[in-house]
Amino acid sequence: MRAGDRLPTIAPEKYTDEQRQAAEEFKAARKGPVFGPFEPMMHSPRLMNQARAMGDYLRFNSAIGNVLSELAILVAAREWTQDYEWTVHAPIALKAGIKPDVIEAIADGRRPPAMTEDEAIVYDFLTELNRNKRVSDPTFDRADRRFWQKGDRGSDRDSTAITRFWPCS
Repeated sequence: MRAGDRLPTIAPEKYTDEQRQAAEEFKAARKGPVFGPFEPMMHSPRLMNQARAMGDYLRFNSAIGNVLSELAILVAAREWTQDYEWTVHAPIALKAGIKPDVIEAIADGRRPPAMTEDEAIVYDFLTELNRNKRVSDPTFDRADRRFWQKGDRGSDRDSTAITRFWPCS
């Protein structure tokens, strides 16, 4: 059985009342119909809307801000070989202000040579977390000094959540 056959897209005209309501809530929040990784989630409409809400928070309202959120999404997409997420978010990251050479290096699996200090901190933190399943003390301390000791205690949790959420969506 192909992966796409396991949770096939449900045609909107075949939605249950609960699915129809979830699709309406999605459209109100995202200004468009259910798409991409949210389509298979329509088999569990409550899950789909909770996932959409979490994605909206992490992408648009996270403690690390939109630019670094997009960088984190790209790191997660590349580390987990999520081509759909990469295709969607690389242009968004570019528009948000991530430099083309940074995006290209991440696409190639290389550490970008010319990042801002904040980009380097987020990149190093998330790359270590993904590859080593842990973050070294020096990397943690660098992020702690930059983001969290300045009173933004949600930054570590938000950046970690982004790199865990996007591979699953």
